[in-house]
Amino acid sequence: IKRAVPVSFQALLAVKSASILNIQVNVTLHHPTLGALERKVRLLWVPTSQAGATAVDHRSRGIVVDGRPFFPVSWMTTADSFGTNFMATAMRDMARRGANSIMIYGLGSVGAVSWGNPNWLEEVYQLMDTAQAVGIKVQLHIIQMTGPISRTGGTAEQWAQLEDFVNVWKRHPALLGYYVADDSTGVHLPTVYSKLREWDPYHVVTMAIAGIGDAWRENYLAGVDVVMPENYPGSAVPAKSW
Repeated sequence: IKRAVPVSFQALLAVKSASILNIQVNVTLHHPTLGALERKVRLLWVPTSQAGATAVDHRSRGIVVDGRPFFPVSWMTTADSFGTNFMATAMRDMARRGANSIMIYGLGSVGAVSWGNPNWLEEVYQLMDTAQAVGIKVQLHIIQMTGPISRTGGTAEQWAQLEDFVNVWKRHPALLGYYVADDSTGVHLPTVYSKLREWDPYHVVTMAIAGIGDAWRENYLAGVDVVMPENYPGSAVPAKSW
């Protein structure tokens, strides 16, 4: 359940006891100089913990993994096009050089759609298991699934495929989060976010945009936990929210 309601901090225990999983609340902060500041805050009650769980620490605006601060040192790569064994070797080298996370373009979607490769599941597991062995967290790139749903609202088959995918990977200890949009998104992204958090409350939802001026767009703020600006040199095509 996700809804906007006026609530005081004193009432939060009552809200928790009502077994509301995912809510958005309006909070008024009183500052001695600035006066009253109203903000929307998303609250997610998670009854138990899970190994490798990730979350956003809103105090530091950072990510925590297993309750500890986690600063991703990472990059996005298409190196899996050179083969799974090559990518596994590359991840070992990355870890030796100080990287602690990675996003392999399309890896998550390959884990849901075979693309004609009968060994797809074995290969994705090999990369996820290698990441765990060398201490690298993985953002699963699932735009091939979330993109069409974000733009159209999705069919029953598309939603079922996405849920099946989350249920397969949500307990893997190498998982950092789900990467759901890149430079543009549809109006249904907040719905995608809500379902992902319902199916897996233990991992963050992320996206990246080339136009950092659009980072405030409501679709982004309500549709992901982390917005990553793409710091390209020179001018970049602005992100769009449509």
